[in-house]
Amino acid sequence: EGFDEPDYAVLLGLLTGDRALLTAEQQLLYQQVGISHLLAISGPHVLFLAAMGVWCLTRLLNLFPQLYLRWPRQKFLLPFWWGMVAAYALLAGFEIPAQRTLAMATVFVMTMYMQKHLNVLKSLLIIAVVMVIVDPLTLWSAAFWLSYGAVAILLVWSLWHQPVATTPIGRWAYFKQQIGQMSRLQGMLTLSLLPLVLAIFGQLSWLAWPVNLLAIPVLGVLVIGLNLLGLVADRKSVV
Repeated sequence: EGFDEPDYAVLLGLLTGDRALLTAEQQLLYQQVGISHLLAISGPHVLFLAAMGVWCLTRLLNLFPQLYLRWPRQKFLLPFWWGMVAAYALLAGFEIPAQRTLAMATVFVMTMYMQKHLNVLKSLLIIAVVMVIVDPLTLWSAAFWLSYGAVAILLVWSLWHQPVATTPIGRWAYFKQQIGQMSRLQGMLTLSLLPLVLAIFGQLSWLAWPVNLLAIPVLGVLVIGLNLLGLVADRKSVV
């Protein structure tokens, strides 16, 4: 209600990964500009909703501080956070990116409870191998290669760009610094995934780099965030 059918189809796709209502022209347009990945449920979707749920639970638990005398806060929050991740992954059809996110979330929770150090890259590789052993046909899925490939690149980038203590800078200088880092990261993702994209789709969108630079924060954060808030506020929005 309040949306035209094309708008509703796009919002539904962004929220659940369901492309059934998208026209062939809409799907082709997203593919041509290199943002089809935004219509696949992945880490940002799942973790954003889980973070919203954890924030609400934290506000509730803070009303009863005596609970923290018996159990540390993470004992309450981690199972709830994992449950939110699992529920949304199942809601979205449990596609490969959602499976990867849930598996990584499970490993993270286990290491937190066991108080072990988490080697994220090693964990990602193990999860990928296990997924292939369970379902060898996964190797023929474009989503498998692109999903794991993109996450591996992001993890390598994060290891190369560990935050270091610097002298304070102004807001405008900080903003320009962040834009520069986002631009370089998007360029690295585009170039690194180029062989996979050409091998799978046989074509490349030259608009992918500039469009993703704008679309990821606008669609991937702002629109999806508002869409998730709408889902929580009104279940009829996706029914």
